[in-house]
Amino acid sequence: MSELLKLDSLNKYKEEMKKITPELFQKIIYSCSNIQDQKIYYVSFNGGKDCLSAYLILKYYLFCSENNLSYSDIESLNKFANNRNNFFLYLNKVVFLYFINDKHFESEEDYVIKFAKKEQIKIYYCYSTYENGLKYLLNRFSINKIIMGTRNNDIKNTEIINEISKTLIQKSTKPFPEFDRFYLVFNFSYNEIWRLILFLNSDYLDLYDKGYSSIGDKFNTKINEYLYIDHREVFPAWCLKNHESERDFR
Repeated sequence: MSELLKLDSLNKYKEEMKKITPELFQKIIYSCSNIQDQKIYYVSFNGGKDCLSAYLILKYYLFCSENNLSYSDIESLNKFANNRNNFFLYLNKVVFLYFINDKHFESEEDYVIKFAKKEQIKIYYCYSTYENGLKYLLNRFSINKIIMGTRNNDIKNTEIINEISKTLIQKSTKPFPEFDRFYLVFNFSYNEIWRLILFLNSDYLDLYDKGYSSIGDKFNTKINEYLYIDHREVFPAWCLKNHESERDFR
């Protein structure tokens, strides 16, 4: 494939991926309907595509609240897309929680810092295990609910999936301290995650442009083999057709 032909094909596919389908918009509405007004919204943010999408939905909800718009009106989403990079006062209600250790990619930490700075979001760093970090944060800041990027393909039990789908909330279990996990993108597919990110033209972690479809620790995460063009080049993650392979290379 020539460079020009490849670029043209990618651009055409990207434009197609930027479209919000009716099914996706209904899921966005459902996620927004489960958000309750809070003084502070805590978002577990490690730079991955799923937590990014969860944050974007929260930001859309707050944008609509701030501007007296209905989140169930597609025109509200279009207005949000056109104004997403503007600073809004309501963003001081959002805090990122970032759990970091020596297994993370350096580019991940760099992205989180730059993205939070651009969005003007406060970050609480935890250089510890996830369990110990949670215990400290929940005790220090009286946190009782954390927005997370968990999707239903992260959970294998059908009964649990059906239960969570009702409210998008799952109670924590031992050994973790007590709090509510709030999964704003729980019912989103891989394709829908990328449609939302691309539609809103959001910055995302550069590893996704290097053929990684899911990011784990740097020692185990590999390029998704279904994204290889040849032995040297790869398609970006949003081109993945075999969605079932999303997490097979981490």
